[in-house]
Amino acid sequence: MRRSLIVRNGNNFQSSGKSLGKFTVRKMISGKKGGDKIISLYWFVILTLIAGGVVLMTNAFYGKPYDVRNMESEILANKAADCVYSGGKFNPELFSDQGTFKGEFKDKFLSKCNLNFKNNKEFEEEQYYLKVEFFEYTHLKEPLFFLEGGNQNYLSDCKIKERSKNLPVCLEASFYVNDLASGAYLVKITSIVSKTEQNVK
Repeated sequence: MRRSLIVRNGNNFQSSGKSLGKFTVRKMISGKKGGDKIISLYWFVILTLIAGGVVLMTNAFYGKPYDVRNMESEILANKAADCVYSGGKFNPELFSDQGTFKGEFKDKFLSKCNLNFKNNKEFEEEQYYLKVEFFEYTHLKEPLFFLEGGNQNYLSDCKIKERSKNLPVCLEASFYVNDLASGAYLVKITSIVSKTEQNVK
């Protein structure tokens, strides 16, 4: 008499004499779980690599300070230029009624231009220097008048030809002015920013 095998546990249902049996079905299920574990391991490795890459890039970007002294020196020079000459006219506080330069403006140059080079830290030297020179259009060798403020010691550093990051950043800018009331002048601006500790490592 031929016997038929019927399995009713849901793992196998076959009415023939041969059957895959519970062992085969369990093995297939077990293999599926193993595949899930391998995929999970791969995802963990990928996520670890991505997180490590983000950390490395962040350290590389923020680990060293960005040197912004060139931008600072340009901003400083532009602010000085706007202070002495704006809207096609010289600052009215710069000249007297007789057309000569006012000594009072020179003495209070930084405050007149809303500039403050003082440090918050006590006993620390100023990190900026600014000089504005006025030359007669017909005599460009010697300035007729000049304004200055800040740390004058940086001027000698600007004369060094072999530049280094540990030296102050020096900027020279100039422009011609033709003022009907005051005459024609060449205005030369020297802007120096040190701040090596904050920008160089």
